[in-house]
Amino acid sequence: MPIDSSEVAADLRLIIQVQIPPLDLPVSASTPNDPLHAQTSYENITYFNPSEYRVAWKQIMIPDAELESTRWTALSEFEGKVYYETYEGYFGPLAYVVQELYGDGLQEGFEAQAEALQLRVLE
Repeated sequence: MPIDSSEVAADLRLIIQVQIPPLDLPVSASTPNDPLHAQTSYENITYFNPSEYRVAWKQIMIPDAELESTRWTALSEFEGKVYYETYEGYFGPLAYVVQELYGDGLQEGFEAQAEALQLRVLE
């Protein structure tokens, strides 16, 4: 059952809709999708700590024995600068397939997400 989109907590579900490879920036809620590159992923929030500015989620569409994937996202401060960090690890027999099919596009997506966040912050 959908909940208020501002509610975040461990053990809640996410439905993530992305474009692999990413759309050209800038992107807003009204930017049309490219149906040839649209992907939907179902995830479970595994860690949420707002005081540390950290959240993690894992895919729940494919059994872990075949593909385990966890994404960590964090903000941190170092020497007066704020850093956005993200990491996604893929493990299991299907990790190679993900790398071959989507590796470059996923990396482009991570970079586009960081760039879009920076553009948004500097507005």
